[in-house]
This record gives sequence, structure tokens and C-alpha cells, in this order.
Amino acid sequence: MQKKIIVLLLALTSLLSVCLLVFMDATPDQMLSGLDELDSMIVDEFQANGIASNHYRTSSVEVDSSFTRKVYRVRVASRFSKTQFHLALHQKLNAYKIDTPAQVTMPDNDIRIHIYKDETVIRTIILQTDKDLVERQDEG
Repeated sequence: MQKKIIVLLLALTSLLSVCLLVFMDATPDQMLSGLDELDSMIVDEFQANGIASNHYRTSSVEVDSSFTRKVYRVRVASRFSKTQFHLALHQKLNAYKIDTPAQVTMPDNDIRIHIYKDETVIRTIILQTDKDLVERQDEG
């Protein structure tokens, strides 16, 4: 009789463990303390990918009377992997439940990355190939 009870308890705890694994999120969502933290993460990603501060500029676009969106325009060499940058940024921001869809402008292969939080575009990064930048780098 004791063996049956022990087996039953083991089966119940195993079932409970499986339910917890299935229904619980493995990693808790991280929260941004504010848009300044997001800007800092974006700039850190620029630096991690070798983008100097003089190769990007920011501007603001007024969305409505209560919100303006910051836009980063980044000049990169033609051999810079825009896709790798996008992937690295996506992986960093995904923990914060921030989406980063992108669109490619042809024939220049420029990439526009929209940073979404709660179905609102809060930042935009435009990666533009700068042929002059390539020439200056090739000379140096």
C-alpha cells in the first residue's frame, strides 16, 4: 500500500512539474526604466559594432502633441553588416519585449529598423551606406 502511495505522489509531482514548465515563462520580462535607457542601449550597440559617434546623428519626429520619436541616421561602410547589427540589436531588446522589424530600401540596401513597444514605434534607426566613408577607410 505504501508503495502505491509513493508512486502516486511521484506521479503527481511529476505532472505538476510538467505543468509548471509548460505554463511558466522561463525568463521574466525586463522593464525599461525609460526611453533614456533605450537610447543608451542603442548607442552601446553602435559602439559595440564599431560605429563612431560622428557617424550617426539624431533628429526628432513629432508624432502627436504628446509624443516625439527619435530617429537615428547612421552612416556605415558598404562592408558593414547591417543584418548582423539588426540581429544583435533585436536579441538585446527582445528581453524587454521590444520588437524590431526592419525594411530594406533597394537598390542601396539601406535598412530602416523600427523599434516598437506596445504597438507604438518609439525609435527608428536608419542604416545608410556611405560610399565616401568606404573611400576614407580604404585610404587609411
